[in-house]
Amino acid sequence: MLLFCASSVFMAVFFDLALPAVIIGLVLLCFLFYRIKLDTIIIKLPVIYHIIALLAFAYMAKGFYRFTDGTELFMIVSSAACGMVFFSLIEIVSSSLLSFLSDKAHPENFPMALASVFPLLFTVIIYIPSETYFINSKDLLFVFFDFAPYIIIKAVVFTLITSVAACALSSKAFRVFSALTTGLTLCVYCQYIFMNSDLPSFLGTPPDWSSMHAKIVINLVIWILLLLLPLAFILLSGRIKAISGNKIACNAHVLAALFIGGIQLISLVTLIITSDRSLSKHEKYMLDNKEQFVVSGNKNVITFILDASDRHYFDDVYEQEPERFDFLNDFTYYNNACMMYDATYLSIPQMLSGAVEPPEYDINTWVRECWSSECCSSFYSRLHDADYKVNVFGDFAYDYNAFSESFDNCEFQTEDSIRVDYEDLYTNLNALAAYRYMPMLLKSSFLNDVEELDRTIVYSNECIMDNKQYLSSLKLEKAKNDKNYFIVEHLNGTHAFSDGTVTERVYDCLDILKEYTDQLKEMGLYDSSVIIITGDHGEHYGKDNVPIWYIKGTNEHHDRMQTSSAPIHHTDYLATCIDAAGLKQSGDDDLFGRSIFDIPENEKRKRLVFQRYGFEYEGDIDFKRCVDPGHKGAAYGYYFTGDREDLVERENAGPPDIVLELNDMY
Repeated sequence: MLLFCASSVFMAVFFDLALPAVIIGLVLLCFLFYRIKLDTIIIKLPVIYHIIALLAFAYMAKGFYRFTDGTELFMIVSSAACGMVFFSLIEIVSSSLLSFLSDKAHPENFPMALASVFPLLFTVIIYIPSETYFINSKDLLFVFFDFAPYIIIKAVVFTLITSVAACALSSKAFRVFSALTTGLTLCVYCQYIFMNSDLPSFLGTPPDWSSMHAKIVINLVIWILLLLLPLAFILLSGRIKAISGNKIACNAHVLAALFIGGIQLISLVTLIITSDRSLSKHEKYMLDNKEQFVVSGNKNVITFILDASDRHYFDDVYEQEPERFDFLNDFTYYNNACMMYDATYLSIPQMLSGAVEPPEYDINTWVRECWSSECCSSFYSRLHDADYKVNVFGDFAYDYNAFSESFDNCEFQTEDSIRVDYEDLYTNLNALAAYRYMPMLLKSSFLNDVEELDRTIVYSNECIMDNKQYLSSLKLEKAKNDKNYFIVEHLNGTHAFSDGTVTERVYDCLDILKEYTDQLKEMGLYDSSVIIITGDHGEHYGKDNVPIWYIKGTNEHHDRMQTSSAPIHHTDYLATCIDAAGLKQSGDDDLFGRSIFDIPENEKRKRLVFQRYGFEYEGDIDFKRCVDPGHKGAAYGYYFTGDREDLVERENAGPPDIVLELNDMY
């Protein structure tokens, strides 16, 4: 019982298990053992099997506790009872099986058991979660040592427990055990290295499982074959030993597993050594929200970038309920706008830096180059020289250090400003790792989104992007200084991860914009403000996915909203802001490009749009900017002249004009 108590405390502390449930379970265990005489059934069970059963009990209790509704006492008692039943079943089944599989303990098998178990548990518990972290580290808010102690302790404990338990098996049963663990190691390794190629290359993109039945069956067959391969080997091991006279040759399957484990270990050490960010400290630049609802008492240039706000979403609502747009009477609606990239990750830095040259391969390098360009530096320098404070709000998942001198609300965050929900972090990281190594048949049950991981890290002054949260928090204040304000608000907009249907999300956006403009009017700041409303891109994967674009200049008034068909582009954003703010100078067309106010309605303008795939075109594509044509992180660029219908016609006409190979999610 002392062992059980020590184990329960250990698990509660290091695995975030429900300690009250474990303690109640131990009380129930004592009752069962000493009142119902359950010990007579399993008295021969080795201690290590009791510990394994306790682990199973604790995990069952934890899972039941998290998904049970009711009072705290009810949740604890019911989860403990559920776990206790599972514990008893494990003990009884283990006792029954052991009588067939074991004659006595074989401590001499411990080294071989360790060699069999280590590669598998190291891969699934340590390596894959760690590799997942390092691949996505620039997108994640937590650091390696937030979870490294947990996975290391867990791997060591489970490896030792499983290895000791295996020593209770008979010689033949032990050989089967070592073959199965080797087979699982092969399955896991081949799955995440070779067999995930049919899945979306970027986390957060759900596969269409209904169209993958044949691939799921093939994947399952491969798993079965790999699992049976070491078993077939040990059946031949006697003949191998007789032919070769070498006992080591009989354990070649274990050596193969150790080789895989060694590769993973070397790879992990390399990832740690070559990491370009802190592994133990959360110190980084973040966009601070302290002034998210502060506006200047003088001049304001305000941009709302509503994520994935496609023009036809808003057009559909306008056709049904035009009165919802009455507050935009002083605006001009540009119905022939287009983005450059169908992706926030590329579109935001392009807009805010004025970049016109696409990335060659590495997106992070491209972002840094965008922010150090003459166009970008001149834009923010001119704003600051005109006494503008630049506040940009959102979450762009970049290294914000690249533009800490351009954005005034880009501040260095420290450990004091962060809170980590460790239990959710461990749970989500394990699920994300499991998604990578599980067979395709089981993948749909596991997490496929790094955003869930980031929700486990909370910064004290994190920007508000959620539509409903933003609207409920929206109460504008006048700045206590005399500066002008350049404000960019990047909100969830109509993106699919927002709540509700597309129409409901458009309603939310319109409610936010109306409330914001109404408060500006009440403060007497509406006329002196430039307001731009756009999207970072249109609907993902759509052929005519062009974003909305509305703009109101200072002291601009109309009886009804104006409409323009001028062919404008996201590359016009900086020039438009400079022009609307009254800061335009001679030679700016060469530096920033043209303002939308200078683009005539009937101009035949050639524009470039990058989509996420090549649409209906079939055949070989000329990868003009790529190293590896098979790489899935690609952007397909189309030149077109005209409106959105012309864009669709161009996309259906043939291969893309430019295809970029990108090294990251976009």
